[in-house]
Amino acid sequence: MFNFKKSSLVSVLLMGMAASAGANAASNATVLWSGIVPTTSPSDALIITGQSGDTTALNGTITPSSDGVFESDTILLEAHVNDGDAATPVVGELTDANWTLTAASVTFDGIANPSQAVEVDVNGEKVAVGGVVSNAKTFSAKVKQTAVLPEAEVGGATVQASITVMADLV
Repeated sequence: MFNFKKSSLVSVLLMGMAASAGANAASNATVLWSGIVPTTSPSDALIITGQSGDTTALNGTITPSSDGVFESDTILLEAHVNDGDAATPVVGELTDANWTLTAASVTFDGIANPSQAVEVDVNGEKVAVGGVVSNAKTFSAKVKQTAVLPEAEVGGATVQASITVMADLV
């Protein structure tokens, strides 16, 4: 009799736990932070900075949707006279430069998706890799990935975007 009561109690307890586990199944989410260490390589004549001559303001944010589509925030670059030299740059006055977009990259967990569509907007206009923006003191850039990608391929992935620009003194 004692074993029967014990078995019945355990059975009822297990059924109750199973029912409550299904009713209160936990939800989960993945939250990610990511970054690329920005670099700038001054010449003897020119140095590229972020806004207001800040050499550290070269990072932006991306908030992708679950299908991988995103538009980054805008990063403002400035061309300044280098009052020092390439080895010890000193940020001088804002100056006109000819800017060239030399590379643009978007990766999901470090790999470019073959179906992605990457666009770079510079000073409010779409610019292709190799494109030039002439006689400008500033280069205001944002990156877009406009193709809807399968969530199975990009869901939970770390997305990163980067561009490389060159600036020549006018």
